Amino acid sequence: MKISIITPTSANRQIHFPGLYHCFKSQTYPDCELLVLDDSPSSSEFFLNLSDPTVKYLQVKQGMTIGEKRNRLVQAAAGEIIVHFDDDDYYAPNYVEIMMNYLKEYDFVTLGGWYAYAPRHDFFCYWDTTQSSKYLFDVKPKLEVRALSLEEVSPEEEHVWLESVLWGYGFSYSYRKSIFDKITFDSVDFGEDIKFVEKVKEANYKTIHFLDQEGLVLHIIHDRNTSGIFPQFSLPSFLLAQIFGLEIIGFLWASQGG
Repeated sequence: MKISIITPTSANRQIHFPGLYHCFKSQTYPDCELLVLDDSPSSSEFFLNLSDPTVKYLQVKQGMTIGEKRNRLVQAAAGEIIVHFDDDDYYAPNYVEIMMNYLKEYDFVTLGGWYAYAPRHDFFCYWDTTQSSKYLFDVKPKLEVRALSLEEVSPEEEHVWLESVLWGYGFSYSYRKSIFDKITFDSVDFGEDIKFVEKVKEANYKTIHFLDQEGLVLHIIHDRNTSGIFPQFSLPSFLLAQIFGLEIIGFLWASQGG
């Protein structure tokens, strides 16, 4: 079964393209294509200079919302399965293969718990979005990491919030393309992912989430991110190489312009 990995991107993010391509080419699943939609004013020299028939680089001159980009990418995809890759995150070689195993029985799968790293602060962490916690870390682009208390939040408010963060991070979405026969992404720049999942669940598609306990993805928080995270667990950064392998050091170095 063919897999289409889709990545919407924009201006000032071309530094991440070599890392994105590396993650794509490292996948152990044999039949994958990568589609990148870029609305930067100028085309990417990196992708234009590639001679790889498994990569489709789409460049549009007019600005598009992230939701519009995702819809366009799915329309252009040749695969029966759609897998989201963010341009700046690290995906382990067996990532697509693991997601495909879930999609044998389900229509949609995402991670309910995952690792993240903020290079600016050398802050490595884990967020289990399936579990409530009265104390979290507030990790946002360009801001200092700070502790956050939810002691005054009501159980009802906490439940609504947990549902939104559990399903609302699109960097780990994988799903059957046939969903698009009924459902598409809203034309917005923020929150298009959670709104998409809400419609998927309302349509009674089979959905599942699972915890990444082996290092399938490293979600990167940097100045070009559009949203923050609220992990419960702070981890020593020396564990990065133990969990993701030594290649994560080079990936992070290159993604920061090293």
